[in-house]
Amino acid sequence: MTEVDSAPAPTTPRTRRGSSRGNLRWLALPIVLGIGYLCVGFLMLRPGQSNCNDGVADRARIQELVAQGQPSVAAGLADLALAQSDTCSWAWPSLATLGYRASMQDVYAHRELDGPPAIQRWERAEDRAVPYGVPPDPPMTVADNAYHAGMWGLAREAFQRAWAKQQTPADLPLYYSTLRSWGVELIETGSADDQQAGVHVLATACEIAVRYDLRQQQACSELDRYTSSVPGARPAPLDDPILQGAPAGGPPSAA
Repeated sequence: MTEVDSAPAPTTPRTRRGSSRGNLRWLALPIVLGIGYLCVGFLMLRPGQSNCNDGVADRARIQELVAQGQPSVAAGLADLALAQSDTCSWAWPSLATLGYRASMQDVYAHRELDGPPAIQRWERAEDRAVPYGVPPDPPMTVADNAYHAGMWGLAREAFQRAWAKQQTPADLPLYYSTLRSWGVELIETGSADDQQAGVHVLATACEIAVRYDLRQQQACSELDRYTSSVPGARPAPLDDPILQGAPAGGPPSAA
């Protein structure tokens, strides 16, 4: 009688399938956990559900104050909002930007503070904005805005800072106009000391026009009229950095 060998039970395929399912479960677990963390994070940080102040109300109030012609109050509110510990960090740049714009508007609004006080206020506005990643206005922009606000001292300082970074002859008419306007104002409305200072400021405008061969030459004719001077024998200009390294131009002024 022939013995028939019993075939072994086909257990191997089932074992492999069970092992594959186990591996898939382990691979899927981090993905499921990741999705869960994302959902929890969204629920915690979605608008209206955060524990921090999003600054929306503060921004609206700041803009309202600026529109009402109260940039100083608006800038103060921006500083206050930034100082609050519950203000969301992602709201800082927008608040700082509004605060900087309000501060600069307030600088230009106070012509009576022209000179060192205005320059210091400009610097403080920048110092408050930069830590929050707010790019301040280029010095040439400040010079132009100050000129149109009639703040000759601030315009001159800002222009000189811009010139120290990059000398652009196309910008020189702004500097010339600043000095000419300042000099004429001092001569016509100032005290005796102011009038003398105005003569030298106007002489600087004239010298810049001559040395850089500008189209504007009115400062020279005004200087000659105010002082009875003539080309080659005009009052001395100020020791001005814009004149340093300037081309020879026309006949020099003399004290």
